Amino acid sequence: MHPLLIAALVVFGAACLMYINVKSIAATIYIKTVRVHEEIDSDLPESPYSVYPAKTHAGKTGFTILKNGKYIYLAGSNKQFTVYLEFEEAVKSMNKYEKLDRVRLTTVD
Repeated sequence: MHPLLIAALVVFGAACLMYINVKSIAATIYIKTVRVHEEIDSDLPESPYSVYPAKTHAGKTGFTILKNGKYIYLAGSNKQFTVYLEFEEAVKSMNKYEKLDRVRLTTVD
């Protein structure tokens, strides 16, 4: 066989082995990170917060945050609550409330 072909095969084999090893290391780090996160969160109580569909005054559909099934009203108002147009915004805001109350954070997969 030609020496250049042999060298190319050796380099290709080494690259494949390196790719497999890097993927294995990344998977191991991910699993350890998730386990540490789950162990930290397992000590915290369940979150009393939830996201619920709502409408704005303009009639647009959005989402609001509930605590124990009740609306969280704005300060100084007994009938106004925040409506988030994006679901992700509502979850981020809900996570802030959860951090303040030291309860398990809600995640969206």
